Amino acid sequence: MNIYEYVPQKNFKKLSGIVMLLICAALALFLVSSLFPEMPYRWILQLLGMVCLAAVIYISVRHVGRAFVYRIVQNEDGSRDLTVTEVTNGGKSRITVCRIDLSGIEEVAVLDRKSDTDSLRIKQIKKRVGKLFVYHPDINASNACYILATECGEHLTIKLAVDGTLVDYLKRDIDSRSAQ
Repeated sequence: MNIYEYVPQKNFKKLSGIVMLLICAALALFLVSSLFPEMPYRWILQLLGMVCLAAVIYISVRHVGRAFVYRIVQNEDGSRDLTVTEVTNGGKSRITVCRIDLSGIEEVAVLDRKSDTDSLRIKQIKKRVGKLFVYHPDINASNACYILATECGEHLTIKLAVDGTLVDYLKRDIDSRSAQ
């Protein structure tokens, strides 16, 4: 049974601006290398143009073409799970990419660009755990949350886009365990 569901919104204005800038840069590089065939090392310009086009493809596949749905789900035995579902192909394909028990969450750090202590805590979390799973839809992580969890005896860090209610659900189990 779903307790809470959150679908983070993407910032298409920034994504489209970055994609258009990379496409224009690639076209300019290809144009300059074709207009001046006697230029030495023109292959470097063509290589840079290909790198720009590869970046466009990467951003399109990684950020524009997919969305995430975060759910807090109550199981039949009373435990609660955080599930992350990846939605692609305009909603036709849905794959559950992450499912962790909320009781396995050790720490939740919300990224706040104004606070230096939160940034320091997030750097410490990244150093402690080798595996980082990013389920954030945007390039710019303005509303990101890092979750340090243990699942199946393995430590991992998960990066999500969050709102206040989701953070409350994630921190509720940590607070109840520390009170005991």
